[in-house]
Parts: sequence; C-alpha cells; structure tokens
Amino acid sequence: MASYMWADCGFYPISNVIILLQRSLVEIGDGNQFQMHDQLRDLGVNIVHRENVENPLRRSRIWSNPQALELLSREKVAEKLKVIDLTKCYNMTRLPCFPTSGSLEILNLSCLMLRSADLDLGNLSNLKVLLLKGGGVRKITGGTIGVLKQLRELDVTEFRCENLGEALADIGELQVLKHLRASGTDIVATHGTRAGIRLPTSLKELITSSPIANLSELIEMETLVVRDCSYGLEIPPADTMWWKLSKLKSMELYGTRMTTTISLRPFRLLPSTLTRLDIHCHELRRLPSLASLSTLCKFHSFGCPHLAEIQGIEGLKSLQVLSIMSEDSLSLLEGLETLLSFNKLQTLQIQGCPLLTSLSSHVQQQLGDGVLDSLRELSIGGSALLLKTSFGQMLHLSKFSRLLELELEQTEADDVDKELLLEGLESLEELTRLTLRGLAIQKLPSLSKLQKLEALIVTGASNLREIEGIEDLKSLEWLVLSSCTSFETLPEGLSGLKRLRQVNIEGSTNLTGLSALSYLPPNVYVWGPNLL
Repeated sequence: MASYMWADCGFYPISNVIILLQRSLVEIGDGNQFQMHDQLRDLGVNIVHRENVENPLRRSRIWSNPQALELLSREKVAEKLKVIDLTKCYNMTRLPCFPTSGSLEILNLSCLMLRSADLDLGNLSNLKVLLLKGGGVRKITGGTIGVLKQLRELDVTEFRCENLGEALADIGELQVLKHLRASGTDIVATHGTRAGIRLPTSLKELITSSPIANLSELIEMETLVVRDCSYGLEIPPADTMWWKLSKLKSMELYGTRMTTTISLRPFRLLPSTLTRLDIHCHELRRLPSLASLSTLCKFHSFGCPHLAEIQGIEGLKSLQVLSIMSEDSLSLLEGLETLLSFNKLQTLQIQGCPLLTSLSSHVQQQLGDGVLDSLRELSIGGSALLLKTSFGQMLHLSKFSRLLELELEQTEADDVDKELLLEGLESLEELTRLTLRGLAIQKLPSLSKLQKLEALIVTGASNLREIEGIEDLKSLEWLVLSSCTSFETLPEGLSGLKRLRQVNIEGSTNLTGLSALSYLPPNVYVWGPNLL
C-alpha cells in the first residue's frame, strides 16, 4: 500500500486501516493483497488532481494514457519519476527516456515487444522492481543485471532478447533480490551451460524453467516453482542437506524431468516445512516418501504415467486437499486409512487411476464410521478402487452431510452396483454442485431436498430416463442434460425456477418433450437440438 501518498496529504493510513476495514472500504486478501472500494480510489484520484488542476504533467501521479504518453515522449522525463508502468501498451514503438537521476524504482515493461530497441540499465541503479513479463527487446545494454544492487523483484517470464543469458550471468550478486520469476525463459540455453546459474541466497520466491546450480543454498526460499525444465531437476540435489530448509512452504514441479536421490534416510528427501506440493512430471517413476510432511495442506499429483505408488500419506496430519489425477500406473496409496482418520480432509479427488484397485479393511471401517464430516468436495471416477460393488458400503453418501460439491464418473469397464452408487444422495442438503458422468442408471434418486443445489450436470448417462424433483430445486442456476440419449421429456415445472440461467440439452437426441422450455423467461439461455 502506497501509504506515503495519504500521509503527505495529512491522512493516517496505517493507524486508520482498521476503520477502513470495518467500513468495508478496503479488503486485505490472500498474500496480504490490498483492495480498495471505488469510493476510496476516487478519493485518491481527486487528491492527486488537486495537486495541479491546470497542468496534469506536474502531478505526482498520472493514470490517463494520453497524458502519460505525452510525458514519456519528451526528450527528458521528470527527474523525480519513481514508477513507469507500461503494461499492455501494445502500440508503443520505442522505449521512453528514463530519468538520468536514477530516481526510478519500479519499471514495468510487460507485454512490450520492441525488437528494435535496447533496454539500457545505466540509469536504473536504484531500481527495486523490474517486470519484463511477456515482452522483448533487442539487447540489454548499460551493464549486466548485477548493476541493479537494489533490485528486489525481477520478472522475465517469457521474455526475449539476444543477450539475456549474458545479462543475467551475475544475478547471484543481487543480495537483496527476493522474487525471481523466469518460467518460459531458457537462461541456460543462452548462457551455454547445463549446470545452471547461481542465484542469490536471499530469494524467497523462485519460478524458473532452468536448472539451478546452488538450489540447496537458497535457505530463505519459501516458494519454488519449476516449469518445463528440459534439463531436469534432481530432488534433492546430490550430496546436500537441503531437507534442512526451514522456510520452504510451496513446491510445484510441472513438465519437468525429475529424478530422486535415494538415501539411507528417505524421510528426509523433502523439506518437512512444505504446505503445498504439486507434481506433474511425465518421466517420474519414484516419488520420495511424504511421511515427514506433517504440515502439508495441499497435495496434487497429475499426469505421472510411470508413478506406481505414493508412500507416506499416513504422515500428512494437516492435509486438506488430496488430488490424484491421470496416474495410469498408480496401484498403491499407502496410508490412506490413517489420513482419513485425521478428519481434516476437505477435498478428495481421484480421477483416471485405473490400476488403483483396492482399499484396505481399515479404510472401509473408517468410512463406515463417518469420519469424513470435514469433506466439502468429492470427485471420483475412472478408478476401479472407488467404483467396485462395495462402493455403497465404503462411501455411503449419507456420511458426508456437509458436502458442497460431488462429482462421480463411471466408465464402461467399471463393475459397479448401480443401486448403491447414489444411495444417500438425498441427504446431502448442503450440496451446491452435482456432476454425474457416464452413469449407467435409469433413474436418479429424488433431488427435491437439495434446496441449495445451484448446478446439476448429467452427461453421457445413456440409460437415464427420469430425474425426480428438478422442479423443486429453487436455487438451481445451471442445468445440463447432455448426451442423455434415453431422456425424453423435461419436467413442466422448470418455469418455476426463478434463478435458472442456463439449460443445456445437447446430444440428448430423443428429447422431444420440450414444451417446458417455452415457458422459461427470456433471460434463460438454452442450447441443444430441435430448438429452431
């Protein structure tokens, strides 16, 4: 928050922020993101306007594009200028002149693609934030990035220039750099070494597509994201003690060739302070044990077709989100029964794991005792584990009275007791979203008690002929009956659903009873066959 702006005008933003919160004029969201009401924003604009009514170019801030372009087109810009933000200025043909006094602290050239221009770092010695995301220049001149000793944040995501590797070669000398985002920018390829570059040990956030030479030395790091690193990443780095990292909270690995070093102490392969772990690595064959991650809140595993087992789930005492999707070889979830007993899980997603074929008797007992009253979202399908004939006994829906979202998918290969599959559905009175895909059933249980249901999505249920209670769903906004080829008639009571906004009946080729659609209000969007 730019508190100095208000302080200069005789206000006291720090001490009075509580009052602003109480009056709903400001809001502090995740990551301390500050948002203000339009009234407060307009007050700030008016204060700046009064600084110089006649000459906008003499005000401390300029938001108007024409005025900003007029200022930047001058041969010499204001020497006290601290911020230049040219986000989405797609029509600019050259870079503006920067203040020669070195006053500039924030420079945002995101989305500027100036292939014929050079970015001169010579007069940017006091720069604290440099954002170049998605842009490009011909060259970086005036020295390397190491001359920006005050730099705290650097974003070169998808950035292009001829000498980027050379310009970033001494980035390790930036002792106060906290945030580095460089995904989609192959620094190594331009720098000519597969070993990676040395990064500042002051980093708290790192997003990269390049290998890192001194990964285990980044002891201040809180967030690590590696995307599409073709050179590969070794977890943990060989011959290091990186499991001692005491501040790493989030690690996300996407499209990266990942290898693991097997040691005598496998429980130390991952930093124990992690609260989020996302893995999407096509070549991954073995994942280090998760047993030591007692503070982990979110675990996502997606698209690792060679991963056969996930060990150590029993140690995830704080886990709130477990999402395992498209794991073709996964056959073992070790410790799932213990995880369920912690009763903290809010989201459980298991999709596309055809070899995951059994749960232990302990799991069935825990589920039978109804220990998952914390669950808010349940999504299962494409996994024989969860759609066997014992499904109704293991996951009786009445055990999840606080469930908000439910998604069930059945494939042709699933051997499932169709009568037990949805038993207890009518008891989910808190449910707001229900998605059913490919279910081989002729009739759904009555939905009349689901008074909070906002979205009902049924697709590919080729045998479905009847859904009882749709006309009673007073909160329903979105109704989808797609590719339900045996469904013939829509309920007449649809016109009484005052919140209904969308109806989709595409692919339901035998649906001829459409008279109910003619009574819907004009603001309800309907698409599907036979609507001409």
